[in-house]
Formats: sequence, C-alpha cells, structure tokens
Amino acid sequence: ICEENSEKDAVMFDEGLVKFSELLQNIKRISAGLLNMGINKGTKVAILLNNRIEYVYAYFAMFYVGAMPVPINNRWKSGEIENILRDCDSRIIITEDIVGTMSPKEVITEIENNGYEFGNVIYIGNNHYGNKGISFDDLMNGDADKTALLEDIKADDDAMISYTSGTTGSPKGVVLKNNDIVKISLYSTKLWSDENDKPFSIAPLYSAQGFLSLLIDFCTEDRFKMISSFNPNDILKEVSKAEDTILHTQPTMWTLLLNCRIINFTKFSGLKKIVVSGSLCSPELAQRIENKLNCQLLNAYGLIEGTSVVTMTRIGDSEDIRLNTVGRPIPGVEIKIVDQSTKKTLPHGEIGELAVRGYNMKEYYNQPEKTSEVIDDEGWLYTGDLAKYYDKENISI
Repeated sequence: ICEENSEKDAVMFDEGLVKFSELLQNIKRISAGLLNMGINKGTKVAILLNNRIEYVYAYFAMFYVGAMPVPINNRWKSGEIENILRDCDSRIIITEDIVGTMSPKEVITEIENNGYEFGNVIYIGNNHYGNKGISFDDLMNGDADKTALLEDIKADDDAMISYTSGTTGSPKGVVLKNNDIVKISLYSTKLWSDENDKPFSIAPLYSAQGFLSLLIDFCTEDRFKMISSFNPNDILKEVSKAEDTILHTQPTMWTLLLNCRIINFTKFSGLKKIVVSGSLCSPELAQRIENKLNCQLLNAYGLIEGTSVVTMTRIGDSEDIRLNTVGRPIPGVEIKIVDQSTKKTLPHGEIGELAVRGYNMKEYYNQPEKTSEVIDDEGWLYTGDLAKYYDKENISI
C-alpha cells in the first residue's frame, strides 16, 4: 500500500501530516533500530503510550520485523501492568513521560523493585532509565537500508498479544495471527468505505477497536486521521472541519458527546457514515446518533478473541436493521446460536450463546486450559454473549 500510493497523504495525526512514502521510510528506519537492539521475530514489546503518531510507527515497525506488540491499557494500575508483563515475559517497553494520569517512570521503578527486570526502555521525551533508556528519536534515525536481518514472516505466525479487559477475572493474553488481522482489515474496509472516503478514528490505540481501526483505515489507501485527545470538545471541533466522511466511535463516547453543549454548534455536513463498535449500542442510542448527525450508522459487533470484527450492518440496510441489530457476519466468518449448557444449535429466533468461527485467536497466551474452555475441536469460539437472529441473517446481541 505504501509503495503503490507513495506520494499520497497517508495519516494526519493532530496537525502532522505524513505521506505513504514517509510512513514506509520511518517504519524501515525504526525496524532497523529494533533489529540492532536484538528485537526481531517473536520478541514481545510492551507499548505504554498515549495516542500519538509514534504509536502508529511502533505497531507497523514491529509487524514489519515480526516482533509482537503488547499494547497496555493506560488506565491500568502498576500491579495490573506488572501482571501482564510477567505473564508474557516482555522485557522491553515503549513509553513516554506521562501516560494518561500515570508516571511510567514510577510504574517501571515499582515493578523493578518487585524483582522484574527490564532489558530496555524505549522512551519518548526524557530518559529516566539510565543505560537502559533508548530514545525513540534515535530509532527514527536508523538506516532504513539495514533491514537485511529481517526474518521470513508467514501468514499463520503470531502477530501480537492483546490483553482482555479483565472484567471476568485476570486479563488474558489473546494471541492474534497475521493472516487474520490482514483479512479482517481488508474485508472491513471494503464493507464500509469507498475510494472517496476519509476516515477519522477517536479510539484509543491500546484497544482492539483502536488498532483495528488503524489497520482498516490504512487499507482505504487514502488519508486517514487520528487525534491524541479524547476531550469531547476537541473531537467535535475536529468533526466541524468537515474533512472526514467516516467516524469510528464507541457507544460510551457518544454518551459524552451527545450531552456536550458544543454538539449543538457542531457541523456534521462532511460525515456520511458513523461506525459504532467496542460495546453494545442500544437502539435508543443509535437513533439519537443518527438523528443528531443525519447520516448512516454502521453497527458492528466483535470481540478481541475473534480478532475484533465479527458482524456488522451494511451500507443501504434499512433503519430497522441499523438500529436493532449488529448486522451479519463479515466474509470468512460463520456464526451459530447455541444452548449455553449443551452447546447445541437452537431453533432460529431463540436467544442463546453466540458462537463464531473464522478469524479466531490462536490461543490465550500460556493458558491452554482457558483456551480449550472457549474454543472447541471444530474451531468454534463460544463468546459468552447472548444473541438471537432478528431476521433471516442479522443478529441482535
């Protein structure tokens, strides 16, 4: 994509604009720097950053060398962060001076005082880590031609580890594969965008919605936008510029936006589609969003164990389908609704547990028993979510 669109604008992050050719060069430079550090195929690298352009570079560079990004929720406490680092044995972390409201320096010091030793800290801003600290800027100045150490990366190789939210116990490391991420990104792009679209995502890049939005938007092969702020006023001011046609959002964000005074003065004339995913969007909330923005809502359902996107509504669906369902499976995904205890398929229209098959995770990292609890021998992933068929093909959660 970068090579075929080299002179086109690729990503606008806040006020910074990067062309596809620059994006590729930066990825190659950082990749060379990672290889020089001994980071290569299979190396697990934790990322603890705010939304910023370096987050995008970090993801792409690690995919390029075959290293495995481990994004960290920037709302987690020190103990939660330590638990996942120990779980996946990541000894390298990319961070900055302040992330959200936390001080990564204090978190890293506390974790090391508990006996967990980091190999290197790749920092943005100030070096608080002595000889272990390596500047992200120095990686950006690497020799883009020195990537001869790149190993062959296969479709079924592990791509990354994304940890669950931990709402039902300790967070589990979801191992995703290259091919599944690629296919979901390409298919989702084809389903909800066209060649004239300019996407804008406000999702946090540590979340499944955030990094899948990044890759889906990248696959439009045109300029997409992200911002570092999650302040509703900043988001609505950006929308008012009428530069973007698709907005990636979460239902929780709309609860804030719709109750924000500035929304009554926001121009939505540029928007054609709103993608809502990440948690359940009620019919009432969906209706309020469409009424306020006067454009089509695309309702999507997914979970990180299913590599994020499982079902979604489509352009041209009726209002009834848009508001009351999460659509139908994307290409390559099968679904069925089963009895929670027996796992037998239920008659059409009855409420039961949703099972999916297609682009499911490889495993919960280092937890074969937990993995076998949710994925059976035929490859069906049992989501734990209750669903029913709303009509012949669309489902409601």
